[in-house]
Amino acid sequence: MRTPVSSNGHIQREPVPARQPVPLDPYELFPDELKAFAQWVVWRAEERNGRITKVPYCARTGGAGSSTNPETWSTYEQARAVADAYTGIGFTLAESNRLVGIDIDHSIDDQGVIAPWAQAIIDAFQSYTEITPSNCGVRIWLHGTWPDTGRRKRAGDGGLIEVYAKERYFTVTGRHVAGTSFTIEERDREVAAFHAREFPPRAPTPETATKTETAGTLDDDDLLIRAMKDDRFARLFICPFEQLRLPGCPTRSEADFALAIQLAALTNQNPGRMDALFRRSARMRPKWDEQRGAQTYGQVTIAKAISRCPLTVGAPARPVLISLADVQPRRLDWLWAGRIPLGKLTLLVGDPDLGKSYASTDIASRISRGALFPDGERAPQGNVLFISAEDGVDDTIVPRLMTLGADMDRMRLFESVRDDHGDRMLNLDHDLDMLEVAISETNALMIVIDPLSAYLGGKNSWKDDEIRRVLTPVAALAQRRNVSIVAIMHLSKASDRRALHRVMGSVAFVAACRSALVFAQHPDRENRRVMTQLKKNLSGRVPPLSYELVIPGNATPLIGADGQPLPLLPVVEWFPEDRPSVTNVDALVSPVRSRNVDHNSRRTVQMFLGSLFGDAEAMPAQQVFSAARQAGVSKNMLARFKEGYLSVKESRTDGQWWWIKPGVRNPQNAILGERIRAANRPDQGHGQVQRV
Repeated sequence: MRTPVSSNGHIQREPVPARQPVPLDPYELFPDELKAFAQWVVWRAEERNGRITKVPYCARTGGAGSSTNPETWSTYEQARAVADAYTGIGFTLAESNRLVGIDIDHSIDDQGVIAPWAQAIIDAFQSYTEITPSNCGVRIWLHGTWPDTGRRKRAGDGGLIEVYAKERYFTVTGRHVAGTSFTIEERDREVAAFHAREFPPRAPTPETATKTETAGTLDDDDLLIRAMKDDRFARLFICPFEQLRLPGCPTRSEADFALAIQLAALTNQNPGRMDALFRRSARMRPKWDEQRGAQTYGQVTIAKAISRCPLTVGAPARPVLISLADVQPRRLDWLWAGRIPLGKLTLLVGDPDLGKSYASTDIASRISRGALFPDGERAPQGNVLFISAEDGVDDTIVPRLMTLGADMDRMRLFESVRDDHGDRMLNLDHDLDMLEVAISETNALMIVIDPLSAYLGGKNSWKDDEIRRVLTPVAALAQRRNVSIVAIMHLSKASDRRALHRVMGSVAFVAACRSALVFAQHPDRENRRVMTQLKKNLSGRVPPLSYELVIPGNATPLIGADGQPLPLLPVVEWFPEDRPSVTNVDALVSPVRSRNVDHNSRRTVQMFLGSLFGDAEAMPAQQVFSAARQAGVSKNMLARFKEGYLSVKESRTDGQWWWIKPGVRNPQNAILGERIRAANRPDQGHGQVQRV
């Protein structure tokens, strides 16, 4: 019998004369037993690569959801509360529930009638069944034990059957198919029979069987025991993807291919044995049997692995050669045209106190918002990963980003590497796989390393061979992940060298990057700096850009964690039409202008201190240093150009160090007065720095 779908979405076994009432809660008819589990997500229909995809989200945070990460799951009540902001809600399958979900797609025709072949499956299970969001299929929910992680097959006239029991989430509609159970039934025996009937074991082809029989003297178990001695193979074979953490395996497909390569070498490139062993591994998933034209995804992967297999067991190593006639040229992608290429390493270099870090933060902020770059080009919107050894997260990096208007949801900080021994600083020489994991997890478009020298793992910065061994894999990672890695470095004080050779350390730093931008004092305006090209392997000449660090007159202070306003921070104001009189990069970075630089630094420090103190006569030293960091003023600058400001320790036993304003006759009274003022009213901040 063909089953029609009624106007309210319920499937009826017999036509009814009157329309059934629609529940006020669309999920009212969904079984209550699953509403008790905290395995719920919300989902939104989004276009990905030209296809509409049901993308899961965490109902509690709004962040990405995952069928394999319980931290992104929520209660039914939490998902239901925000469901109206999404396309719908869904339930994740876990082995602990013994749930089996059977999707029968493309089984309802345009008149709302279920196909006979699909109806037979529904009748066989007699468990809770509902219409899927597409209105073209049904989903059966039941309890049982499914032998595989998941399987799918074509059925009927263009239909598709998919069965899953874990590591998937199913959308929930509550649109119950009338005539089926309102509860999820125990159907273990029916599940086993369905599996045996619909998904019988594959018979090997004569060619495969012959190769399998003649491929060595070890059986599969002995072969695996021998292979497990290799740590990489063992991890590829037994680790769930979420725990894999191997370089070169940022996605499930790349992990599949990595194991297939290993199996090709292990089995002397026997495709039948490779397939059998792969099915025993943690990499096995429903996608392995999905069709890719005339072959399945697994068959395509095996063939590709055999063609790329570096060697077979016992065979000598051989060179891997590529015919350049077979390589198709492609256009170079840019993060910022002419300045920062995608998939490459870029250096930002310059003397201290010129705003390199500030400028990189401004660029990152524009990328997070998809805003215009200073030259008017539209920035691609994406996520940014910071790796910083010098600036505090809460008192410098975050306040700067917020002041610059960054989309903070797109900003991440690589804080450390955590292993069995605790947390430690990233080491680019040994932890490149950790960086690749971070890129994959954050989907970063740009990485800022500040400064690069802090993450070289103790390598000698002046030895070419050591630096090349570290940076060559970093550059390869950038290309493999198509991410821009922007590293910040200082210039040396060697005034007799060309700008290209003033980058601190070995010339290998500049050799490894594809683009380098240098920051220098503006030759005509004492408050301005210039950013211009130092190395331009991949582009033609682009004009230099001038900029200033400026606090806008209408700036509003950020509020700190203690509820008090923070000192005002500058923004980067660019002047794309400004053309400095000196454009030669060697002349720009020459230290002969040291007197002018000193003059500018002295003026910067005096303006900063005057703004910070306002009418106060004393201020705790730590407050001065913290404000200076946020304003881009270094301790060295403060020490050199404070001119009249005194450092005084309180007379109390537990007293702290204070800075005293010039002209104050009694520092201890000034400190006492400032303590009284602070106790009687909240600190509203002091004056305003106009330019730094």
